[in-house]
Amino acid sequence: MWKSTILAGMGFFLALTANGAQGDESRLARPRPDGPFKKIISVQIQGKLRKVVETVYLGPRPLKDKRFPMPTIDFITVTRWEITVKGKTYELELNSKELQSLAEKLQGQTVLLEGRLEIRWREKHPPTGPDGTRILIAYPPVLVSVVVVHRIEAVLAEFVKETVSVVISGKLNMNARLGYPARDSQAVVTSGDKTYVLDFANNAALRLAAQMFDGKTIAIKGTFTGFYTVHTMCVPGQTQLPIIRIESLEPGRGEFLHQTISVQIKGKLDLAAAWTGTREHQDEPEFRITVNGKTYGLEFGDKQALRNLAYGLKGKTVVLSGTLELRRTFAGTVWQIVAVQNLQADSGDFVRQTESIDFCCPLVPVR
Repeated sequence: MWKSTILAGMGFFLALTANGAQGDESRLARPRPDGPFKKIISVQIQGKLRKVVETVYLGPRPLKDKRFPMPTIDFITVTRWEITVKGKTYELELNSKELQSLAEKLQGQTVLLEGRLEIRWREKHPPTGPDGTRILIAYPPVLVSVVVVHRIEAVLAEFVKETVSVVISGKLNMNARLGYPARDSQAVVTSGDKTYVLDFANNAALRLAAQMFDGKTIAIKGTFTGFYTVHTMCVPGQTQLPIIRIESLEPGRGEFLHQTISVQIKGKLDLAAAWTGTREHQDEPEFRITVNGKTYGLEFGDKQALRNLAYGLKGKTVVLSGTLELRRTFAGTVWQIVAVQNLQADSGDFVRQTESIDFCCPLVPVR
């Protein structure tokens, strides 16, 4: 009798355990309320950076000293960073000392920042009274847009960015000893009476290909990135050699150098007054752009659409790109002329959003 009772009890217990397990499994199988995916919004914002310092009321605090029973009022000073674009304000979260230090330097300036956009609840602070304190009114929390900043940089009102691209044919030396005493060897190309230091930018395949042409004439394509300083003991002064970051190389013939200067310019577009002088001034550029006191002439060639756009943008801030060259007018004036390839109005302040999906665990326990 007692054995049958024990067995029946164990069977009932096992049945309860099985039902409980099924219940837990069914609860775990339910999807997340917001689904298994999380939307991530990446933003790029250009606008004026602003630092906001507020005094926030925390409420009365009674004094521990019984001789002064009147309570005191607690306040704290809260500092936050904001950026406003077209009437909409975004709070900025700067999670590193480097970003905070950079923001202090760029306060009040136009900046370009990148980060992740989040929507958060914020306590709304009561308005400030005439004496600077806040009245005791509780406001409901509000939703605010917060950008977790990853990168921030200043936006220049005007600039000129030059990129010098070269094609050089000359003799390759993969182990040139430069200066005295020579601390290390460098790969160089000698063309004519000039020497260029080569930068392979950690491209092992390109360096290996160059080893096969060591001591031979090759033609390289690349970009000028700076100067290499050659030190020579007991010799006053220093020699600087151009550094070329290589993009490609192939067997060459003879020695030559072709150089192309590509520019990107931001500045105010001007239209010269109608020409009324003599023939010697008639070839001066019609459109001009001045940056930091330096004026460049613009040439549109057969690009009539760009020319028409330039007429519409006269007197406005524009961003253009093209190739730079020197030209001498009939009057003997040497102009820096930009053969314009692209022209657009300055975008000013903007917000650009990019949405992506991040997969999250699809199963969550529901209690």
